[in-house]
Amino acid sequence: MLSKHDLELLSSLHIKNLNEEELQEINNINIEKTVPLKERFTMFLHNVNNPYCFKINGTPVQISFADNNKTIEDALKSYLIKLKDSDH
Repeated sequence: MLSKHDLELLSSLHIKNLNEEELQEINNINIEKTVPLKERFTMFLHNVNNPYCFKINGTPVQISFADNNKTIEDALKSYLIKLKDSDH
């Protein structure tokens, strides 16, 4: 699992300084929806390598949050909960 320090370091990287070939294609990441939320979150972080920079359909994407007090954990948790709720 990435430490808070690791996440802060990853969030400070700029996508223009990264090798595009090393960015993970997010559409290729499969997370089992039946496992608990915490495990899904851990699986995602493990598979994406950098949760702030990745590719979507081959296009490099860098995410950031307008709310500087919101952590990547909070954002992903909210996203996964919304995703789960939309399955019903």
